[in-house]
Amino acid sequence: MLNLLINGEVITHQSVSKCMHGKLKASPQELLAALDGSLSANDRVLLDIQLDLLKHNQLAIKHLEANIEEQLAQFQELYLRLQEIPGVSQHIATVIIAEVGPDVSPFPDAAHLASWAGVCPGNYESAGVSKSSHVRSGNIHLKTALVMAAMGAKKQTDSGLKDFFFRLRTRMGAQKALVALAHKLIRIIYAMVSNNCSYREYKRDQQMQHLLASN
Repeated sequence: MLNLLINGEVITHQSVSKCMHGKLKASPQELLAALDGSLSANDRVLLDIQLDLLKHNQLAIKHLEANIEEQLAQFQELYLRLQEIPGVSQHIATVIIAEVGPDVSPFPDAAHLASWAGVCPGNYESAGVSKSSHVRSGNIHLKTALVMAAMGAKKQTDSGLKDFFFRLRTRMGAQKALVALAHKLIRIIYAMVSNNCSYREYKRDQQMQHLLASN
């Protein structure tokens, strides 16, 4: 439809219908009404330039994605293991590998990694006095990925991470619980990378057995 405008063609119901795809929610009539108007020669030139820039950026993104996939090949096993964690998608696993890498030995423990990532909240309450839930700035790329993973994990059915979030939400609110879940996720990631192990989901019955055994 942009090309139709750039070329100065007459917009009709038939030409709009040919450009539509299944994801469009608007009807041909609504699109035709939205395109009703006139464009000057300068408007069409500027629109053509913007469309060329969009195509160039899309091509650059494809090249970058191909480069990322090529470099991910050597970390394929870790890449797949990370996606076993509820909420960790392919994109989030890629960010984790890019920012943390396959070796967590530079961090003495999970707490240091959590602090570096910026998902190490302070004490929310001390002696009955609520404190700020301010989170350190940290690595913005990793922190964003962890929060996105936490948002996905809390929606997973039959997951201990989901139970963890909702237990905390009743006590400290949704936002603080989300940060706490992101903190838990980075600790899980640290353990998986340092021990070269897979994610293990603990169900409610397993948690109860563990509590009974510890008592």
